[in-house]
Amino acid sequence: MMKLFNKFSVVLCTLLMALCLMTACNKESDPLPEPDPNPGKWPYRPRPEVADQTLLFHLSGRTLLSYFRDVNVPEIQEAISQHILYDSRVLLYIQPTTEQSLLIEYSFDYETQASRADTLRTYEGKRSIDKDHIVEVFSDVKEIAPAKRYGVVLGSHGGGWVPDEYPSLTTNEDSGGGIWSLDTQHLEPHDWLIKSPGAEPTRWYGEHDGQTTDIATWATAFAEAPMQFEYIIFDACFMSNIEALYELRHAARYIVASPCEIMGRGISYTTALPTLFENEGRDYNLEGFCHAFHDFYTNTTTERKSACVAMTCCEELEAMAEATRAVMNSATRQVSLYELQTYEGLMRPLFFDFRQYIKKLSDDEAAKAAFEEQFDRTFPEACRLHTPSFYSGYNGMMNMITSYSGVTTSQPSKKYPKAWSECAWAKAILE
Repeated sequence: MMKLFNKFSVVLCTLLMALCLMTACNKESDPLPEPDPNPGKWPYRPRPEVADQTLLFHLSGRTLLSYFRDVNVPEIQEAISQHILYDSRVLLYIQPTTEQSLLIEYSFDYETQASRADTLRTYEGKRSIDKDHIVEVFSDVKEIAPAKRYGVVLGSHGGGWVPDEYPSLTTNEDSGGGIWSLDTQHLEPHDWLIKSPGAEPTRWYGEHDGQTTDIATWATAFAEAPMQFEYIIFDACFMSNIEALYELRHAARYIVASPCEIMGRGISYTTALPTLFENEGRDYNLEGFCHAFHDFYTNTTTERKSACVAMTCCEELEAMAEATRAVMNSATRQVSLYELQTYEGLMRPLFFDFRQYIKKLSDDEAAKAAFEEQFDRTFPEACRLHTPSFYSGYNGMMNMITSYSGVTTSQPSKKYPKAWSECAWAKAILE
């Protein structure tokens, strides 16, 4: 009986040890995903017929190509490797050569537990700045990656409302006549793509082989797009500008942009991209995106601590124009340019603080109070963020911020008065 008990004890101990080993192994590694039902196709999780969200990165032009390729794309891949997409999708349009552009999808590969890239379209002989090609890309995105909601990040394009007939911010309608600056005359101009000697890179104009585009082109392209966008994010200079925003008032529900220049390396997508794919990729958080952009330049980077951002609720822009027009109609004084916050290092300023300027025009407290209330509805305070100063490639230095609304206007500027008077915003507030 004792021998039988001992044999039973040995068998029982062996079974217990095997069970413990199996349990330990299971604790040491996560369970593998289910076998791929479609070998050779999308790994493990099939592409959704209709994505929760499709986000397009439209990185136009070649001036910032090295930043796109070496900084932005790896950050996008790193964020996607954290498994943030689920049933949402990320596509990227980029122009590696003057004659060729690519539409690439970046997704999460369940087999490698990392991001993967698939080229979906190759475009030959197209220009990234042409309206028809922009619409073609939008149409391809809708066909390839249909979604419940769409967002777009526009990289490289900048310049606020200024028409493309003025390729340099230092050119003037009067062919250079008049005063060049508030303090100094006859200073050498700096082109969009040729900054002050030794200046650090910032996000310049979307261009193709030396030619540029403008906000009117983009507004028309959005109007002809086959889908409505939830949001537009400008990883580009000077686009939180009331004249440009009003031009795009029908293009999306929200716009996130900077009133000044953005450093050349751009937004940090490692931390910012996950805010656009919250709740297993179903929701986007633009307030979180604004904070991620601002926090990176405030607390993380060793580069210039320069980050200004604001979000626009586009459905409020018509009411914003009405409130502004009421203040304009009660204007009692001329505002000196010396009183205003500027947002570039130009010697002859073009972008001034919008809220500060309008409030200085009138002594009508009721009109100004209504303006303030509408301003907060149009540009939510939680998304109006700035560092103490901003960097400008035009003067190659940090510039102090003493008044910040997150939105600029060119109304006080004397650079392009004729062109300004013809823009949609000028007509809306001066009619």
